[in-house]
Amino acid sequence: MAIGLGLAAIEQGLAVYFVTAHALVQDLRRAHAENRLERRLRVYTSPRLLIVDELGYLALGPLDAKTV
Repeated sequence: MAIGLGLAAIEQGLAVYFVTAHALVQDLRRAHAENRLERRLRVYTSPRLLIVDELGYLALGPLDAKTV
């Protein structure tokens, strides 16, 4: 379903970024450790639509929940 919504948005000319929750958390953890979190967050906030898939399958720790 998420992919279908993303494709429909692309057909309407919107910029879309698709990522799984696990990949998002891992990427933001790495960026935080490398002191480049703010720059990396721009990747996720610049598209008009951000689709985070599989969110219900991931248990977040306190730092992850605050970061995401």
